[in-house]
Amino acid sequence: MIVGSTAEGLGTAIDRQYKHLSSSDTDIILISSDFKVYEHINEKDIVEASYPTLNHVLRVPDKTCPGYAKLAVSQIRSDLQDCCHQKGRTSFLKNTLKEKSLEFKKHCPNDLTIHGPAVNTELFPRDIASFFRQTGSTTPINVADFDRESDYGIEDTDFVFCLKGDKWPTEASEWAIRKRTYNWPTEELFDNIMKSGYFLAGVGSKESGENEIQWRVSFNSAEQLMIESFNETQIHCIMLLKLLKTSQLSKVAGKNITSYTMKTIMFWSLEETSDEFWQPSNLLCCVCFCMSKLKDFVGKGFLPNYFIRDRNQFISAEFSADIQTRTRQFLESFLEDPKAGISVILSTYKMYENTALPVLNAISQEILIEEWLRIRISMAQQYHATSVHSFWKLYDGYNTEKSLSRCKDAMQKLTTVMYAQPFIKLLHNCMGVLEYIRLKKKKLTVEDTTDTTERSQYLKYMKMSLVGDRTHTSLRIATCYLDDGIKEECLNVIRTVTDHPDNHLFMQNYSQYVKQTLNNTIKAFENISPIYKVHEIAMYNRIINKDLIDQDPYKTIEEFEQLKEEGHVVGGYNAFILVWERCWFDVTFMPAELPVLPKPAALELCIVNSQRKISFHPLLYGLLLEFIWHVINCSKNEEKEKVLEKMKNCVSRISGADQSRGINFMIYCCSINNDHCSASRYLIQSFKLNPVEQNVAYLYIKYIINLLGKVYVHP
Repeated sequence: MIVGSTAEGLGTAIDRQYKHLSSSDTDIILISSDFKVYEHINEKDIVEASYPTLNHVLRVPDKTCPGYAKLAVSQIRSDLQDCCHQKGRTSFLKNTLKEKSLEFKKHCPNDLTIHGPAVNTELFPRDIASFFRQTGSTTPINVADFDRESDYGIEDTDFVFCLKGDKWPTEASEWAIRKRTYNWPTEELFDNIMKSGYFLAGVGSKESGENEIQWRVSFNSAEQLMIESFNETQIHCIMLLKLLKTSQLSKVAGKNITSYTMKTIMFWSLEETSDEFWQPSNLLCCVCFCMSKLKDFVGKGFLPNYFIRDRNQFISAEFSADIQTRTRQFLESFLEDPKAGISVILSTYKMYENTALPVLNAISQEILIEEWLRIRISMAQQYHATSVHSFWKLYDGYNTEKSLSRCKDAMQKLTTVMYAQPFIKLLHNCMGVLEYIRLKKKKLTVEDTTDTTERSQYLKYMKMSLVGDRTHTSLRIATCYLDDGIKEECLNVIRTVTDHPDNHLFMQNYSQYVKQTLNNTIKAFENISPIYKVHEIAMYNRIINKDLIDQDPYKTIEEFEQLKEEGHVVGGYNAFILVWERCWFDVTFMPAELPVLPKPAALELCIVNSQRKISFHPLLYGLLLEFIWHVINCSKNEEKEKVLEKMKNCVSRISGADQSRGINFMIYCCSINNDHCSASRYLIQSFKLNPVEQNVAYLYIKYIINLLGKVYVHP
């Protein structure tokens, strides 16, 4: 996940010459999915039984270094043994585990260095997205398809290796019961923060002799939630604090005052002030209040972490008395004439200083609309890039009942996550497939399953997920319907993919098509006449306000459609429909779903025992289902021939593993259609294309050779 200023929307410079005032580096957390952290020794047996394939560590807070913890290892893979340090009878996980991330050097064009918890490199934004695609990461980044070329070229990128803790840590228990004068954080925000858990970053205290086995407790998710709750004045205030830090304070205090320092000051200030204080007319007072608090903390040489009050964010050995004195003097000077201090950074906006206020307002609204469109479209791609990776783990190593239970637990957690409706739709789809597998088992012992709970549940979940993306969830639904003998609806679902008029575009490059649609939308908006733009902005504001309240792309689409019914067409409608309801992504299955797969697809999944999931080209897989549907329902040969011709055309326009899989599907279709001559020809073509044991064609050939061998021995 992206964290820091980039994720918070607080790191943007508006012009090249002011880049030095911007937090333009990118901070990315790499969350290990191989570790399970538990908080109490009593949890050990339950955790290890629930997550048998993971590495398990007990988090032990370090009382000598508040905000840090040691991780006692109870179960770990053999290849990670060298990352452990034996101390007495206990083995602790070393934070040098992060150095294993140097293994991804082959994916990075530039040198890697380690500083603190981070592995640093310089990457272009597009390189970052490329890195995540190449490594198969579940991280939600898709800069390459939707971002414009970087205005500033190469950027510093910090990758921070972390473990995730789900519960609120004991060291931060004071935060949970802290007496506050004012209503911040609000009750709802407080509850969401308590559910957000924490991260363990691979770095120890510089003031400890045991820093190799210490891990820093961080609250990135909680901080993100708090900043997302800021009003406009609070956003302006923290932006000014960060700019003051970069342009002036850093010259005096060096690295002792950081962006995180300013964020912490902001949090403490919010606790001690009312909502009425944070108003636009009072912005200068807000900045002064924060700077005054910073002066007090510098004077004491102690800046308490907002969540763990006992942890000093100043490092005593580095923040010498001389530097503290000079920093305090600068802050006193600033507070004597804050307007003069702020005027140094206000020159950043000189490009607009002679622009009339109404024009400035229109410009800001246009920028907001364009960025909202980019962010929401990018969010769709991020969702599709991560969704399947997120959910297959719910199946990994568990039977149907256990997987369903884990899905339901995940569903409960998703209710607290913003903009989670797409994930919920996919989860409904996963649960629908699992419920159908339960129904399929029940059919073996129960003659009539029409009114069973399993049937009603599977049909309910499938219906709920049908609104989701067009290829992934739809074809999974069609797979179950085909096996269950649901005729008309099954074919209708399949043909939403196989008969779509834009198939040729999607096959070439769906992502490029989305980018083109988005850019055309924004260009049309920029070129619209001023008179009509006023109306367009008003309609967009209506949609954006609704979107921020509902946090649901499908409801946003409904708002677009409502405007359409009223006689208005807002440009972003086509882009939204394209990325949420007409998506084009591979259809994926997990080993637990093997019972529902048609035979040729099942063979592709089983050919390698270690495969945890398999993805099929959506048009190829949809055509396979359509052909089987025609066979089951005794359609005319001409219908089957049409499907085969489409499949052949599709295979000719793709490459790699998808092409050999497509040919293997054609082998199967020709075989069950008794066209053994064509099946043999395609068999040879597939094996020539991909002559490895992991190609199903190899199994077919081996099977035929065995048959011929038996005929030869027993004529």
